[in-house]
Amino acid sequence: MTTGDPDEEVISHLRAAGADLSKSAHTLFYIYVATEGGAKRVAGAVGDTGLRAEVRPAALGGGWLCLLQGQLVPSLDALKKYRSRFERLAIAEGGEYDGWEAAVVE
Repeated sequence: MTTGDPDEEVISHLRAAGADLSKSAHTLFYIYVATEGGAKRVAGAVGDTGLRAEVRPAALGGGWLCLLQGQLVPSLDALKKYRSRFERLAIAEGGEYDGWEAAVVE
């Protein structure tokens, strides 16, 4: 079922895969920007989230990835707050927030 909300869709896929959404799961967030400096600024701006940031060249194209990861319970409210913040940071650096994924924890 497609809801049009990317966060709801990922949660739906996790649920269908048997995930217990009340448990903490290893979660990754992807923010792509044009420059290494921009990716480092994004990484510095999310230090208060409790997520670890890793800056590296993007797998495709000439841009840079700021990969954020950590353990969290994948609640829709929390993920929408992350999306809002990460989209603003990405846009400020001329990039884009490309969503998140989480491990299936049963």
